[in-house]
Amino acid sequence: MPEIKTPFAGLYESWLSRALDSAEENALDGQAENDEPHWPEPLQLTANDMADPWFYAMDYTKAHELIAKAYLEEFDAWAGEALGETRLTRVSCGLKFSDMTSPRQYNFETDRLFATCSMAFIKRLWKRSKADEHKTLVALIRERFTSYDGFMSHYANDLDAWPRDLSDWDHNELETLLIACLDLTDADENTLQSQMQDGETFDTIASEAMDWADFERRCMDLRIERLTDWAEQDPAAVALWAAQAPDQWAKLLAHDWDEVAALDLPMGDACGAFYRCPETPDMLNM
Repeated sequence: MPEIKTPFAGLYESWLSRALDSAEENALDGQAENDEPHWPEPLQLTANDMADPWFYAMDYTKAHELIAKAYLEEFDAWAGEALGETRLTRVSCGLKFSDMTSPRQYNFETDRLFATCSMAFIKRLWKRSKADEHKTLVALIRERFTSYDGFMSHYANDLDAWPRDLSDWDHNELETLLIACLDLTDADENTLQSQMQDGETFDTIASEAMDWADFERRCMDLRIERLTDWAEQDPAAVALWAAQAPDQWAKLLAHDWDEVAALDLPMGDACGAFYRCPETPDMLNM
């Protein structure tokens, strides 16, 4: 099947990267909000506190691939509607994810998204362009492939110089044909962006690409640091809290037994203050 390069903004300072940033910010706010009721104030972490653990626990390679696949699915439906393409019972151009490549540096190019499609689809694009006498395609080829100072085109900027057989066109040439045909429609790219950003697409991607166990470990590292400071400032308060919140205290011990056990805390006094004899009725509930 032919491979075509799909029009794609890439993941460097684009609306796609900004949408992921926004999803991550929302997730961090949610994590901080959930954190508050479970930990005392000295051990609570804000969204800003969690930013570094989040960054290091996030698999951005996985997140970017998930975004590329989600984008291609949305683009396929959007372009299919604009071009009047359907597959079985759904609007679609029949584009299937092939690969996404990223440059080492984003100086001159951005990420590239590749998909496979049918030769029949390419021929229908050619037929659309031919109905326009290829005027839009010719103008687009001239715009995209004319060399200028700082850019040397590897393609002729003249349609007549391109291969006569569409099966000999490469992914860049096929992308140009696709863009030209979309330009002949009323397709609005803003609609594509809105459709993809509506709903929970980016929230789901951020969650799926996160190593939650690693994120929690890193957050617990921060809590242990704060616990140490708190214990130095007010060991009695720490001991009282530990007696009142055994589950949270157990989590800290499980995370770093040596560090927590080494704290000089009056645990005996704190436990005594909250001790109840199981044989003595609760005076408030008699």
